[in-house]
Amino acid sequence: MNLLFFLLTAGSLLFTSSSLCAQQAEAPKYKDGDWWRVKVEFTHKGGVSRYGTCHELYPEYMVKIDEGKAKVFGLSGSNQEAIDCPLIESQLLDSGSMRRGLLQFPLSVGKSWNYRYQTLGARGRPVWNESNAKVTAWEKVKLPQAEFEAFKIESYLMSAPQVTHTVHYALRVKAIILWKQDTTLVDRTVTLVDFNVSP
Repeated sequence: MNLLFFLLTAGSLLFTSSSLCAQQAEAPKYKDGDWWRVKVEFTHKGGVSRYGTCHELYPEYMVKIDEGKAKVFGLSGSNQEAIDCPLIESQLLDSGSMRRGLLQFPLSVGKSWNYRYQTLGARGRPVWNESNAKVTAWEKVKLPQAEFEAFKIESYLMSAPQVTHTVHYALRVKAIILWKQDTTLVDRTVTLVDFNVSP
């Protein structure tokens, strides 16, 4: 009886500690050759069909790490074109010149923070936005190719709470696997299609 109690207790402790370890993420380290492929979908509201920005030009994109830097490629059929599109890098890795600060490591459920990022406003003028983010859950996310365990991070624009971002970050992928934006002008979704990363 004592042995059974010991085994049950030890198993419970191991399960709890492994669950807790799984629910914290340090900043990822990338290696040359790591890559991710994402699909971008968007719906414009208010009569605008599209903005024509780089992250609306292709149905899919690939981001590759080469010489320690992320490089973005637009994909259309079998064609692959190197492009300058920091928005795709930002929406996948939260890095580069348009980094928002939507990921703040180490990640753990319940953590919250404020971040500032710059966008282009009317007439191409830079505008600073302030947002609040919170890790609200550690959950399973089913994508077309596979199911992943991921942190769910929700954020909103402080000056316009109806402008929201919801992302899921997966440790196994070292990236955001699902990125959703909901604003008064556009709904946008970036979904991981495939990836290959070093351990």
